[in-house]
Amino acid sequence: MTSAEEPPVRRVAVFIDYQNCYNAARETFFSPLDPPNLGGINPMKLANVMAAQGPGEYRLEYVGVYCGIAERRKDLKTFQARTKQIAVWQGAGVNVFARPLRYPFGWTLGGDIKAEEKGIDVKLSIDAVMMAVADKYNVAIVASADSDLVPVAEALLELKAKAHGPAVEGIAWRGAGYKKKLGLGGKATITYCWVTDYASVEDSTDYNL
Repeated sequence: MTSAEEPPVRRVAVFIDYQNCYNAARETFFSPLDPPNLGGINPMKLANVMAAQGPGEYRLEYVGVYCGIAERRKDLKTFQARTKQIAVWQGAGVNVFARPLRYPFGWTLGGDIKAEEKGIDVKLSIDAVMMAVADKYNVAIVASADSDLVPVAEALLELKAKAHGPAVEGIAWRGAGYKKKLGLGGKATITYCWVTDYASVEDSTDYNL
């Protein structure tokens, strides 16, 4: 094959729903009794592992992490840990969208009622679609098993069908049953992480220290 016949370099954008991936890693590879830093993920390593599983060469055009962040006045320790984590991500070239957590009525620090992420999937979806329309990439990897993100995958698939939009790939942890939750009905490639893959993307840093 001559150089003129070689396939074009895949321009990849990776959109990571961080808490969802963290929860999936915890459920698949760890016990609830394990320290909370176990299950952490290095976003740039994850992006490269996922992109490399596709055909031919690739170039990461965008790696974005979408996550919640605690309110300083309510949970200073968690706020500081996430702030440290974000600084590490950004230092590696990751784009980070961190939205303040919502605290339901009755929430107390360490209590049974947990703070909630709100608007993460909406921001991820908007970014993925807007960047696709602007031709910023031609392969989208959505790193989440949240069924709330199925519409963005479907929107990208519709763009592909009508206007030569991007291909769509997803991530599911092998053995956790997350493929069913993503629910794209065979319309998109689902890229699976094996245990060895997780070992190559793991970030076990305790950002609380």
